Amino acid sequence: MNKCPKCDYSVPSGARYCPSCGCNVTNPNDFNDKINEFGDKLKSLNETDDFSYRFTDDDIRTSKNVAALSYLGILVLIPLLTMPDSKFAKFHVNQGLILCIAHAAALFLNFLLGFVFIIGWLVMSVIGIALFTLVVLGLINAFTGKAKELPVIGGFRIIDS
Repeated sequence: MNKCPKCDYSVPSGARYCPSCGCNVTNPNDFNDKINEFGDKLKSLNETDDFSYRFTDDDIRTSKNVAALSYLGILVLIPLLTMPDSKFAKFHVNQGLILCIAHAAALFLNFLLGFVFIIGWLVMSVIGIALFTLVVLGLINAFTGKAKELPVIGGFRIIDS
């Protein structure tokens, strides 16, 4: 039996991949390890402070599906107008409004960089992927009943929850 170089799991003889972590034990610098490292980095993005303890279980249960709409552009108004007493929904509305402002800033930057085709395209591609990632993280947090701030931009407050 061999030991996995990544997780130290006992790997059966002849196996190419660790059954525990998926690491290529015949070539530890394999592409799969790079994918695992990238996945770990993505998971660490959502390791922001969790403020779910501030909200009641009933508030989270009744408003989490509507709160998820906060991350879908103008639909941020729906939880704001339909659940004005839900502190959980207000938390996600705040996050969604910050994200809308970030999208507007990205569009303005696109306008400014539009005259330089290649640079503008590259910058906007990176920003677009980052903003899409934040939307997905926000949706996951809302649907799972978590009140976690979005990475980088989540610390700003427009609406108090």
